[in-house]
Amino acid sequence: MTMTEARPTEGGTSSTPEAPPSPVGQAVVDSADHKVLGLILIGASLLLYLILRAAGSALGAELLSAGSQVVGGNSRRFYSLYETGIILLWVAPVWIGLATYLLPLQIGASRLAFPRVQALAVWTHLAGAGLFLAGHLIDPPPGIGLTGREPLQAPLGGINDGTNLILASFLLLGLATLLSAGNLLTTALIMRADGMSLGRMPLFSWGVVAAAAGSLLATPVFLACALVLYLDLHFGGTNLFADSRGADLVWQKGLWLYGRPEALLLLVPALGAACDIVATAVRKPLAAPPPPVPQGLKAKLPPLPGLVTPLAGHVLAAGALFAAVTFALLAWVQDRQTIDAVILPTATVPTALFAVAAGVLVLLWLATLREGSVRPTLALSFVAAAIVVGAAAALNALIAGLTGVEGTELGQGMVELITIGVPTLLAFGALHHWAKKLFGVGLSGPAGGLALLASLGGTLAIGIGQSIAGYGGAEVHAKEAQGDARVGFAIAEVGHVLLLLAGLVIALDVARAMAARRRNRAAPADITDGVTLEWAAPSPPPPENFTELPDVRSEAPLADLSGAESTTTTSAGKKG
Repeated sequence: MTMTEARPTEGGTSSTPEAPPSPVGQAVVDSADHKVLGLILIGASLLLYLILRAAGSALGAELLSAGSQVVGGNSRRFYSLYETGIILLWVAPVWIGLATYLLPLQIGASRLAFPRVQALAVWTHLAGAGLFLAGHLIDPPPGIGLTGREPLQAPLGGINDGTNLILASFLLLGLATLLSAGNLLTTALIMRADGMSLGRMPLFSWGVVAAAAGSLLATPVFLACALVLYLDLHFGGTNLFADSRGADLVWQKGLWLYGRPEALLLLVPALGAACDIVATAVRKPLAAPPPPVPQGLKAKLPPLPGLVTPLAGHVLAAGALFAAVTFALLAWVQDRQTIDAVILPTATVPTALFAVAAGVLVLLWLATLREGSVRPTLALSFVAAAIVVGAAAALNALIAGLTGVEGTELGQGMVELITIGVPTLLAFGALHHWAKKLFGVGLSGPAGGLALLASLGGTLAIGIGQSIAGYGGAEVHAKEAQGDARVGFAIAEVGHVLLLLAGLVIALDVARAMAARRRNRAAPADITDGVTLEWAAPSPPPPENFTELPDVRSEAPLADLSGAESTTTTSAGKKG
């Protein structure tokens, strides 16, 4: 076993006494440590998840209240808060937070490339989230947010203070995403440890790199259009969103959430995390499935080792992640008709190809699990749940295509399954998988099992329930439910409540683990916990991340290290 010495801290040793530690609050606010920043985003996103799920539950109760007023005249406000916020304030920040914390650890770096830039991005995102919530509390917006198919419009002078805050929040959230994407991409390219080539980089890191590259292309378009929308609504200057100027097309390409690449880009780091969870469960890199050649013909062919080595599976998975980003960017080629499509967010052939890339990854996971000795974990169960949800979405899309249904609420059901459900399940799985690195202690098994059942059942209930309402003829953002649509909305409301319960369980467990992190000393690294480099750090990692680094000679350096130790022990036993 070869270990490299820990990197010395900048500035060397000094004989002057150390300054007393800063108070906890000040240390958090002033910190540029990627681990602290990552935990801030993770904690904030979980809190926002609970707020937004509560808003979604209130909306569902309104549809079933039979005349009683749950949200009253605030339905537009609640639709905008929940449907726009669940993507911008939950799905995006939880994965940015995990990437901020884990990427340097996975590539053997002691920090991010630009620590203060990431601190600026984190606090800018939190400021944007605060403005988003404040805007909805102060005044109702002129529309139902970025998920509405029609552009936000208001006469000159008719914009209220709440709308101005919401538009300002879009600019801050977009800026935070742009800063984070550039910083994470730069870190992966220039901060890797010796031996950590791009081909050996863990697949979660590959997912982060791919999504960051896509975000650097997509986010400036969103920022520009958000600024134009602000000028239009506040000053009435450009009229680019007026009906006579092709407002639906401009809105769809620049601001409508399901016409932009970001709706699918957020799935890419989640798929990368699932790759690492599967590889950890079998303690080896992903294995490529054998070529689909008949057994008789295969015996006559010369061996093709390049197609079946573990490296091929790792490279194929990285290629699938980048292909997914490419197909997500093709959302921009959609035309006006996809605004009314029932199968969102993959309404056209180019965007539906995203499912092909995801399917390749699922095949790699299954091939790897079949070949290895599987160590069952809760994180792996969350991956299995995400596969079930993806299969349900594919079946739902097939049924919708065969029946030609026109109920637009079906599109919202597909969004709940694909854009929200899958990354949420994988985020909960990632928190369980990396809990020791994040908090120093693992999350609760019984609580995790409850969260797994509630989140899987809730995701299926809300997605299928809204789809049933769509098959029953319910329009998107309906204000009342009748007939079959009422049954569908009732099922969806059960889903909202279950997902709120799952989030509450996870949030409380994470809060307990964070409190334990402050009380307990760091545990030594245990290379049997995982196969990628972050598991070589203590739990939780110190400020410099590593006390010592193992040599990186493959995609699974810790599996190589533990295998070498096992071989050395066996040889010593024989000599004795």
